[in-house]
Amino acid sequence: MSSVLVRLSVLVPLLEVVPLASSQPQPQYHCNPAPGTEVGVALVGSVNQTLSESSPELCCYYASKYGGKGWTFETHGGDTCPQQTVLKGIAFNIGGSGSHSVSGNSSDDCCGVAVASGRSMWTYDDDAKTCTVFYEVRGRRHDGASTSGMGRIPGVDTCDSQTVLDGVAFDMTSGISSVKTNSSGDCCAKAQSEQRSLWSFNNRTNDCAVFYDMRGRHVDSDVTSGMGGTPGVGTCTIFSAITGTRADPRSMSARLDVAVVNLVV
Repeated sequence: MSSVLVRLSVLVPLLEVVPLASSQPQPQYHCNPAPGTEVGVALVGSVNQTLSESSPELCCYYASKYGGKGWTFETHGGDTCPQQTVLKGIAFNIGGSGSHSVSGNSSDDCCGVAVASGRSMWTYDDDAKTCTVFYEVRGRRHDGASTSGMGRIPGVDTCDSQTVLDGVAFDMTSGISSVKTNSSGDCCAKAQSEQRSLWSFNNRTNDCAVFYDMRGRHVDSDVTSGMGGTPGVGTCTIFSAITGTRADPRSMSARLDVAVVNLVV
């Protein structure tokens, strides 16, 4: 499956966006779903701010709040469309928050929306021409008109791409227990299985600790530690000026200073 640009346009009045330094109130955009979005596109220009955020909706919110001319939300890691598991005749059952349904033209388009918005699962209904993207699902149902796909959670690094520190032990938060593993590689695999990006392995005792966050580190020659990307977190770039665009299947973007707003997730 190839990444596909998705762009649905509706006319809206031109909204004036003032510079960040101004004390004037900023125009408020409705960001759920985020308007004006182009899937598979990253903006190029002068960067105002770079934030770590979990969704394009939050990126849209902060760009509007801070008076940006546009924004790009970029995911890290996870599977692109050709790498995903695709299930024909299957529709996922909606899970918790973070699920969105939009109009779509194909399962390829739907997968592209999911990848660029940081969702690892999606369902396309060919009868209704709708695309639903998910952070999580609670099951599936049979539906001949539907095609669904799933990939790795964005932000989760493979063990061979993590930062590994020999002789360093991470200082953990309270309530974290350790398990026995045979090696630091097995400890990293344990962390991945629990969707955690931080781990420490004691080579003498074979104790493996995996955790969501840390508060520091101490030197310990017996210990090897590793850290990867944060699961489900992408990069939000807010632009003060836009000079162009570039293709990127892991990105979605919107300009906030144009009269034509493209309506997608």
